[in-house]
Amino acid sequence: MTACEMDIVLKDTALMLEADTSLIEQVRFASVSGKYKVYIIDEFHMLTTEAFNAILKTLEEPPEKVVFVLATTEAHKILPTIISRCQKFDFQRIPTPSLVTRLKFIADQENIKISDESILSIARKANGGLRDALSLLDQISSFSMDDGEISTELVNQVLGMVSSEFLVKLAESIAYKDHIELMKTLSQLLRAGNDPVVIITEVITFFRHLLVVKSAPDMIQFLEVPMSNIDNFKRVALMFGKDDILETLGFLNEAIEKVKKTQMAQLWLEINMVQLCKKPKTPDNNPPPNQNLAIEQAIHPVNASNISDETINSLLNKITYLEKKVDELSKKSFVQHERPTNYNPEHNNHGHQQTNQHSQAAEKKENKPASIN
Repeated sequence: MTACEMDIVLKDTALMLEADTSLIEQVRFASVSGKYKVYIIDEFHMLTTEAFNAILKTLEEPPEKVVFVLATTEAHKILPTIISRCQKFDFQRIPTPSLVTRLKFIADQENIKISDESILSIARKANGGLRDALSLLDQISSFSMDDGEISTELVNQVLGMVSSEFLVKLAESIAYKDHIELMKTLSQLLRAGNDPVVIITEVITFFRHLLVVKSAPDMIQFLEVPMSNIDNFKRVALMFGKDDILETLGFLNEAIEKVKKTQMAQLWLEINMVQLCKKPKTPDNNPPPNQNLAIEQAIHPVNASNISDETINSLLNKITYLEKKVDELSKKSFVQHERPTNYNPEHNNHGHQQTNQHSQAAEKKENKPASIN
């Protein structure tokens, strides 16, 4: 250890919850080689009240050649008497684009094969902390095979995040009120080990992106999503109105609190997601992408050679199903129009009996021989 290193002392309060008497005694000694002796106390807010009071005396009358650096992420937990004796410097979280750039540089230097989407997921999970981002990258790279690229599925599994593919499926199921597909998608996510709270959090983030796409299209470039997913956001945004998105965000914000407090998180996750399907949707007047595609294909004929047999069979099955539905609806409509509005089954039976009696009397009259005058 050099003389300069001896003048810098690092203390971690996560390991030192009580007042460290040795630290208070060391501040009396002068520096070895430098002008000042620096004491860095990390996670300073984790000290107990007794420890705060013990260090407060030293901070009130510090030695001339001593500097204290108190690092914390929760300044509101520190005693006001200590904050009043310190000069405060606020360090902002590192923006996600800067984290992505740095992680790409490190991945290239270390020959780590990882996609841009996976790097973005790591940067989002780090939430502005470069140290956390590097730890996650190192952890994920240790799971990858030798000379193999780190898959997006592995990154989502390690980070406990939901892929954009599943989020799109959930949003489409909510828009189309497809409870069965919604439950299938949730089942796949839960079997993969995703936490119910994380699932709702990711869905909230997804609908927040939809709100940006719907309300401020110029801000799409600032979304922390891969550019390849922008088209999916635009397509899904057409299925919801702005009021639908706002109502969904408010509903999910209340639902996440219920899921956090209950011991049956999976059950309440499914209940709240199914309730979203019941809410009426008011999509934009613009036709959905499939309808735009149908119009475009009607204007520009499609080359039949590019259509697979599987696609043709699928379309034929859908046409057959729709024809059956139309026939059923037409039969029901015909029966309803045939009956009078004041139709009463009992009255109808009584009238039918009277009609039969009149017809029988008429037959007897016709069969009776005529009298000869």
